[in-house]
Amino acid sequence: MKRLSELEKADGRGVASKRALQEMARHYRRAFELGHERKVDNLFYPAINLVAAEIALGARTGKKYAPERWSSLFDDARRSVQTKNRQSPDFWTLVAEPELRLYEALLRGSIVKQAPAIITGFRDVHRRSQGVAQWSSVIDTLRFALDPYLARATKPAAKAARSVLAGIMDLSKPRQRSMQERSRPAAP
Repeated sequence: MKRLSELEKADGRGVASKRALQEMARHYRRAFELGHERKVDNLFYPAINLVAAEIALGARTGKKYAPERWSSLFDDARRSVQTKNRQSPDFWTLVAEPELRLYEALLRGSIVKQAPAIITGFRDVHRRSQGVAQWSSVIDTLRFALDPYLARATKPAAKAARSVLAGIMDLSKPRQRSMQERSRPAAP
């Protein structure tokens, strides 16, 4: 539904794009509910995608934030990530932590205050990861949620969200080898 929404939007069919987003949110909400009932170990995955869809749809943010709707979702998703990271961490479980923090900051209207810590969280994941290939998927999802958010955010919130996005985009670039690494002969 995410891709369908993007295709519809690219073709100028805003109503169809919104309908696809609503379906995306509905399906991920149901997946989250089922995962919660069944106590799955990756509950964070439908939570992140549900929140991304809701933010793209214009979920209530800042002073209009509805904590009763989101607080337990974020709490459950964070517990899921923390458990998974203790048992069998991978790139996706590690990056879920700063993603959740970002989305929660957007919904609460605290992105201006939280942006530096969120960027630090993503950088920490980058230091611990093996390459840059997965970052393109992270960026795609963030752009999917952030682009509509930026269109309606206050100037300070938009600036902070853009700084987070720019920081993450920097992480997706191949790392330059240091002078010391370049001076070493290549392994046979």
